Amino acid sequence: MSLPPDAALPPDAALPAEPMALLIAWLDRARRAGIVEHRAMVLATADEQGTPSARTVLATVIDDAGVVFNSSHPSRKTLDLAANPKASAVFGWYGIGRQVVLSGAVDPLPDAEVDAAFAARDPGLRLLAWAYHRAVRAEDLADALAEEQLRWQGRPPERPPSWLGYRLRPDVVDFWYAEEVGDAAIRGRIRYRRTDGGWRISRVLP
Repeated sequence: MSLPPDAALPPDAALPAEPMALLIAWLDRARRAGIVEHRAMVLATADEQGTPSARTVLATVIDDAGVVFNSSHPSRKTLDLAANPKASAVFGWYGIGRQVVLSGAVDPLPDAEVDAAFAARDPGLRLLAWAYHRAVRAEDLADALAEEQLRWQGRPPERPPSWLGYRLRPDVVDFWYAEEVGDAAIRGRIRYRRTDGGWRISRVLP
C-alpha cells in the first residue's frame, strides 16, 4: 500500500542519511499544525540502581549533534544523569499521528555554551532561575524572586551555577507514524540505528 502524499515519509532511497534531519522536518510539521509546546519531550532517566523516572522538558536546540535541554541542580534528573549518563526522550505529536523516540548517551554542555543559552532566555525566566537557585522551600519562591528582581535591576542576570545544559546524543531514533487512507489505517516505524559506518535505516512493524 502506498503512503499518502502528506505522510512526510519518503521511500527508503529518499530518507535523509541522518535522523536529526527527519526529526527537524517533523518538528516543523508539528509547529505548522499548531501543536502547543511542540518542542516538549518526555525525558526518561534512571539512577544507579536502575530505578526509572520521567518528566517533560523543553528541547532548546535540535541539530545534527543531538537534542539539548536544560535543568537545575540538584534535581532528580541531574542526579540520575550524574550516576547513569543515558536517557530516552519521546516527542509525542499524536494529533498529527507522529511520535519520535530517541535513546542514547547524555553529555553535560560546556560552560560557554550554557552561558550563551542562558543569556538568550527571556529576562523573566533568567530571574526565575535565580529565584529557584536561592529558594529553599516552594513557599520561599515569591520572596526569592522579588529579591532577585532588586539585585539584578539595571543589568542582565548571569547564569546561576545550578542552571545546567545537556545534550542527548542518540544511538537509536524511532519515527512512529499513523495515517488514515480511506478505510485503511497505516501504522509503522522508521528506525535509525548508529553503527561504526554511519546510520542504518530500517522499517519495522508498529
